[in-house]
Amino acid sequence: MNFLSRTSLQRIIATAAAVMSLFASASAGWTHVSDYDNGDMNDDGEKVYRSYWKYVPNGLGSQQELVIVLHGGGGSALSISNSFESRWPALADQHKFVVVLANGKLQPTQGRTWNTCANTVDTHHIYSDFNDVQFLNGIIDRIKTENGINTTKVFIAGQSRGGLMAMRMALESPNIRAIASHGVNMHVDPEGRCQVKPGAVSALLMKGTEDPLVDFYAGCLNGGNPDAGCYDDWTATVNYFKARNGTGAGYTYEWLPNPVTTDGPGTWGSFIGVDTWTSPNGSKTVQWKAFGAGHTVPGPTLNCDPEHETDCQEVRNFSGWKNQDVYAADVMWDFFSQF
Repeated sequence: MNFLSRTSLQRIIATAAAVMSLFASASAGWTHVSDYDNGDMNDDGEKVYRSYWKYVPNGLGSQQELVIVLHGGGGSALSISNSFESRWPALADQHKFVVVLANGKLQPTQGRTWNTCANTVDTHHIYSDFNDVQFLNGIIDRIKTENGINTTKVFIAGQSRGGLMAMRMALESPNIRAIASHGVNMHVDPEGRCQVKPGAVSALLMKGTEDPLVDFYAGCLNGGNPDAGCYDDWTATVNYFKARNGTGAGYTYEWLPNPVTTDGPGTWGSFIGVDTWTSPNGSKTVQWKAFGAGHTVPGPTLNCDPEHETDCQEVRNFSGWKNQDVYAADVMWDFFSQF
């Protein structure tokens, strides 16, 4: 008989609690769309219907913003083991915008994933051949019809592989005003792999400097597996968006407050520095670095049980330290709200 480890059981309980919190805390209803026909087919040639969750706050006006939130590889729209997805409904209630939690392609052994212009060889089932750009653009069109959103204020936020998908949308979709990604570097040769369209798309690029899953420097995902897709280094990623958006109107740098000093190695824990480049056209490229932090989305709660240090060390060995100074969703919305 197989038994779950304490860490695995804690993660299951935390995920279930977060899902319950997500729906219980919402002042208005969710809509679950499970029959979206994007024309995608599975490996057996059978039609696959796509799915997403939509949250519309009470009192939503016309011409409001839309934020599409993309899960990481192996997750789903409701894989809420941290405070990333679960924070968005509260922000939508406060600021009156529509939120969509979209689902990527369900793989046999790796959960859901996104078609991010990665390598097409797929021995680990983490590559998607679904037309995710068409899927996300279709969601935008549908919600425009249903809720009267302002299509000049569509934003995409993503963590890990969802962050890579957000970057792809920035390159290919004319519908996107700005993106926010966390925990990823851009794929090598994006313009050779993606169908790039011209135009500036503001980008908030968030990264932990001690990420054991996606190194600060060039490499390949899944422990150096080239089949999983290889990425450029972090500086090249930032420079790509700086060149695309332009930087001539100004530059600022700031250190953010560091209220939690136990969320990383050393005396100060993990701490955040922010570079901002502004273009004459109004677009921005922001480099948001959490020094000492790893791959986990920032948020005030730990992603392990602090009463069991061995469990926390196990988590840190896998994904690194979690910055606890801010909610990542709050940082992303603050950025989106500038446009």
